[in-house]
Amino acid sequence: MVKFDIYKWTPSQVLAMAEKEFEAKNYEKSAQFFTTFANQFPGHERINDAFLFQAGVAAYESGKHKDWVLTHLEKLVESYPTSKYYRGAKLWMALTYLDEGKDAEFFNTVEEFRKKYRNT
Repeated sequence: MVKFDIYKWTPSQVLAMAEKEFEAKNYEKSAQFFTTFANQFPGHERINDAFLFQAGVAAYESGKHKDWVLTHLEKLVESYPTSKYYRGAKLWMALTYLDEGKDAEFFNTVEEFRKKYRNT
């Protein structure tokens, strides 16, 4: 985990590292920085739909933090229902449910997409 208490990162430093690690496909580090940012600066203006989506994807791709995936993406779905990331968030959540053996939740999402988004 990010040793926030030792290094006293500023919000911009944490976010810059999260995005840098994401671009480099270092998803484990990226997920840690995104989650640290969200935990240390919960009301920060940079926590928006794009942030939550990238944080959720990083957590999923890390392969280790399914709880973080759902935390970030559920917040996106609840807080930004008109976001361009909304459907993507729902799909990543469904994949997480499938990975966790939550078949009912996965198939509920599949059914929702079948009904609502037939042409996608």
